[in-house]
Amino acid sequence: MRKSLTLLVGSSLAGLLAPLGIPATGASAAAQCTTPPSVLSSTVTPERVTLGVTRYKGVVVTVKIARNKACSIDRLSVDIFAPISIQSLDLDEVNSTDEAATYTGGTFLRPRQLRNADVGDWSSYITVWGPTMVGAAGPSFSVLPAARLNANATPEVVAKDGNITVAGRLTRADWETVKYRGQDSRKVELQVRTAKGSYKTLRTVAATQAGQLTSTVTATQDLCFRYAFKGSSTTAAVTSKGDCVTVK
Repeated sequence: MRKSLTLLVGSSLAGLLAPLGIPATGASAAAQCTTPPSVLSSTVTPERVTLGVTRYKGVVVTVKIARNKACSIDRLSVDIFAPISIQSLDLDEVNSTDEAATYTGGTFLRPRQLRNADVGDWSSYITVWGPTMVGAAGPSFSVLPAARLNANATPEVVAKDGNITVAGRLTRADWETVKYRGQDSRKVELQVRTAKGSYKTLRTVAATQAGQLTSTVTATQDLCFRYAFKGSSTTAAVTSKGDCVTVK
């Protein structure tokens, strides 16, 4: 009978003390999860992803969690929201103390798996799975199609005060056709430099149908030309290689 009574008291100690306002001690106190985990910070690298039509690129999400050592974290997941799609990934714990833990994980973005409407800002949402489920807004980043741009100055040898024609073309990656498509009505800078100088903007040129560019300059001395597109909310920035002419 004494042995049974001892077992009863030992197994019910926390339950008997709680109504009396007396804190439990020992193993029962260590098992209590009084403060659920919370998100301290979150980052994504890179913050801007530029995709062509074939090569894929990765993004890495890192989340730092504040936690009570008695509160277990069973899983940490991140939902990534593109404009017209969503994907979820689990993060792995890479560093931890009694007070905090750091989780990281990544995913690859493949052009062939995206739609053109996925261009723009992407957001994310963090969920911490444990004694209670905790959620918080995660980091955001942008995904843009790559652009291509060239410049061709002719003639390569020109008489002084003659005309130099600088042609070019601006195209952008189309993820659905897996090709580069001309971009019309875009504003592109025509830049020029002397043989030993640095590039400066000469004028702004509007791309015509299929992204074609053309501009005429008077030949005064040996010059090099290039086009520069500053980018937009739907297209990455790009600068062409320079092309030089000799003035006789």
